[in-house]
Amino acid sequence: MQISLSTKASKKNEFAPKNIKDWSWINLGGNYYLEAKALRKHGFRHGFFTRQWSHKKPKELSSYLFNHKTVHMLRQKHTGNVLYASQAKQHPLPTADGLVSDMSKQSLWLYSADCIPIFFADPESGLVAACHAGWRGLTLRITSMTLRKLISIGAKIETLIIVMGPAISVDNYEVNTEIYEAIAKTLGDKFEPLKKSENWVRYSDTKESFMGNNKTEKVLIDLRLAASEQLIMEGVKASQIIICPICTMKEKNFFHSWRRDQIKATQWSCIANNQ
Repeated sequence: MQISLSTKASKKNEFAPKNIKDWSWINLGGNYYLEAKALRKHGFRHGFFTRQWSHKKPKELSSYLFNHKTVHMLRQKHTGNVLYASQAKQHPLPTADGLVSDMSKQSLWLYSADCIPIFFADPESGLVAACHAGWRGLTLRITSMTLRKLISIGAKIETLIIVMGPAISVDNYEVNTEIYEAIAKTLGDKFEPLKKSENWVRYSDTKESFMGNNKTEKVLIDLRLAASEQLIMEGVKASQIIICPICTMKEKNFFHSWRRDQIKATQWSCIANNQ
């Protein structure tokens, strides 16, 4: 589902985002970040920042959300690697795409444009994890790797809350069939190309391809639903997964998009543990 966020605010040329079910917009001096109500309900401080904050670094942004939390981040390269937060504190930053809290007072940071920022939180233990998932990360099962590492240090799969933030939508994410097949292979032991296609993939009927090559067959895939399918295969219930409906490509006023702009630019997302 795509939604339109922008509504004119009181001042000329300013925009305010519309309310979204299960989500809250937090306004700090005219700049916004997004919270999932389910995480806030259980005391997990977090935020999905808009492009308005792109000029600020995590150490500065953390002052808006946390008191006395250490900042942990990665050199993200679309891998399947997951590290403990204590391994990602100093420069040079390690290369990985998933972080798991392993000490008290930690905040985990991701940067993204069209890829999915995903948070995992366990209200019972207070443990959290975060991963950055694009199509390459999904083929390497970054979601499963992050989940398993979090469970290995004491989180309970049955009590987890999993939140997927703003990312590119199925209507705007066209890929070739080789990418589709690579993701589909992660969704079952026996690969049947169309068996799991009804929800997260459909054939493209666009006349002009986003990929710039109309000779190769294309499909439209929903990264967030594909990621959800992977987690459900690990034993997570669908009711534990909360998916943000915002499309980064569509919402130019609030989010960067590589597919739309072809410019390296990011927005930050973060979550802190309750320990």
